[in-house]
Amino acid sequence: MSQNIIAKNSFVTLHYSISIINDENQIIADTFDGSPATITIGYGNLPSTLEALIIGKSEGEEINTTLNNAFGEYNQELRRLISKNLLEEQSAEQEFSAGDMVSFNTNERQIAGTFISMNETGDALFDFNHPLAGKNIAFKARIIGIL
Repeated sequence: MSQNIIAKNSFVTLHYSISIINDENQIIADTFDGSPATITIGYGNLPSTLEALIIGKSEGEEINTTLNNAFGEYNQELRRLISKNLLEEQSAEQEFSAGDMVSFNTNERQIAGTFISMNETGDALFDFNHPLAGKNIAFKARIIGIL
């Protein structure tokens, strides 16, 4: 009986956790205390950097590693000032708190930005980097099943 090996398009059931490596070791996602996740490799359920760690593994294997910039490098140019007019056009919300995620429609797709601040004219500064961009993370996983 040959053992299944994870490849692109595999359906994988696994427990995993992702945490930011800092003073608080903030947990971003953790399935170990609940139901496992079932994902399809290659469909963006996890970032490609994490999927690359899973590919080639088999049932019962575990991963315990740290990664730098697993969600991409932080790009200062993705911090953008959005005009008050565009903000009113794009969002039903008009009151924002630092850290709020706001979706914007573009011609091709919808993108999300994190609200940073608003100036005196009502223009708002948003960060369109992934919230974990530039962060060092710890990734743990246990492969439960592969289809």
